[in-house]
Amino acid sequence: MQSQTIEFEGSGGVRLIADTWGDPKDDPILFMHGGGQTRHSWGGAAMLLASKGWRTLSIDLRGHGDSGWSPKGEYEAEHFVADINSVLSQLDRTAVLVGASLGGRTATFVVGNGAPDLCRALVLVDI
Repeated sequence: MQSQTIEFEGSGGVRLIADTWGDPKDDPILFMHGGGQTRHSWGGAAMLLASKGWRTLSIDLRGHGDSGWSPKGEYEAEHFVADINSVLSQLDRTAVLVGASLGGRTATFVVGNGAPDLCRALVLVDI
C-alpha cells in the first residue's frame, strides 16, 4: 500500500507534513512520533492498520522531519498541542491518537486540556 504525503497548517501557520494511507472516508488514526524522530517511525503500523479499514496518518511534529520550524522558537507543550488540535479540526471525523514519547505526551495533553471532543481513543507508547 502506497502512502500519500499531505500538508496541514499547524498553530501559528507552521507547516506540518504527514503521510496517509487508506480511504479518507474511513475513521482516522493519527500517529505521533517521539522527540528526534519523524513520521517514518510509524510507517509499518500505519500501513497495517490502513489495510484493516482505517485511514491512518503519521505526522512530523513541528521542528521534526519535513515539517516547518517555529520562527519564534515555540516548542513548549502548548504549541505541539495547538498543532494537533489544528490537525484534528481539519479532519472530518474524530480520530484515535497514538503517540510515543513526545507524541504520547502531546496526545495526553490534547485529550486532557485541548480538544477531547476531537479524539475517540488514546494509545500511549513509551511515554
